[in-house]
Amino acid sequence: MNDKKIVIFYSFLTAAVFLFFCLWYFTQSENAGVFIRDGSETSAEVYVEETETEAVTEAADEAVMETAEVGETEAAKVNINTASAEELCTLPGIGEKTAESIITYRNENGGFKEAEEIMNIKGIGEKTFQSLENMITIE
Repeated sequence: MNDKKIVIFYSFLTAAVFLFFCLWYFTQSENAGVFIRDGSETSAEVYVEETETEAVTEAADEAVMETAEVGETEAAKVNINTASAEELCTLPGIGEKTAESIITYRNENGGFKEAEEIMNIKGIGEKTFQSLENMITIE
């Protein structure tokens, strides 16, 4: 009788492990989440379309960033010698206080002679300057 209980116990244990493995495997699949949500095949098509749209959007964003880095014109750059606080705030990493510090610095020093001088402003270090370098001008 003991042997029969052991066989039943191991049968249930094996079935439980198999079920757990199957559930884990199907949740790791790309489309599994879609089928589990509502069980319809249509949702898989929507999922694929959304995934493709996301990939296209990400590729477009990357292309825009590359174009911005490579093809910036002087018209798109912010002149740190003449820009208002609002214009300076459009630059990444420049807030209201930093914009005011830039304006104060240029008024006290007769403007910026080189773009690198912006690193004399508290809060603008080399890393921030590198991100601004292609977005600012002194002319």
